[in-house]
Amino acid sequence: MSSEKSLAIVIRLTEFSETSVIATLFTEDFGKISALAKGARRPKGPFEAALDLLAVCRIVFIHKSSDTLDLLTEAKLERRFRAATRDLSCLYAGYYVAELLKDLTDDGDPHPKLFQAAKQTLMELDDAADVAPTILRFEMQALRELGMCPPWTVVSAVATWYRLSRECPLASWREACCAGRAGRASGKL
Repeated sequence: MSSEKSLAIVIRLTEFSETSVIATLFTEDFGKISALAKGARRPKGPFEAALDLLAVCRIVFIHKSSDTLDLLTEAKLERRFRAATRDLSCLYAGYYVAELLKDLTDDGDPHPKLFQAAKQTLMELDDAADVAPTILRFEMQALRELGMCPPWTVVSAVATWYRLSRECPLASWREACCAGRAGRASGKL
């Protein structure tokens, strides 16, 4: 059992006992981890209110070798996510980023580029950026980093199908794929 340090984004908090929580953190160096934070709910606990949803903090934790929870020993707040004070759509977008990180990543699988993209996205949302392009950019970065990004030929065919279906509601998927192939062959797509 070794003590590890990393920068982390708090993506989930679950009450464990009267004074403790289980924190799911997306770290820069260790990927997604779940750790028990003893005393985190005490008013003058050891975490100085650093464990807040979507907060970026420096953590120290004891990594357990088995599938048990790691033990969070220290957390220092770097940046708090305060979008709720200005715009609810930015807050919901931040929650969406946390859900994507929770659901698309595996425990202990580090993705430093994805961490940086998530941190940047949360910072932009906190500064009241336009939600739709900010989230779309993060989704594409996440899909690319995790190896789930569809080939651009598929994206092109879907875009063609969407354009044709708006022009002619009876356009079929097959027609869109043919049009997509023809467009790629002629250099129009």
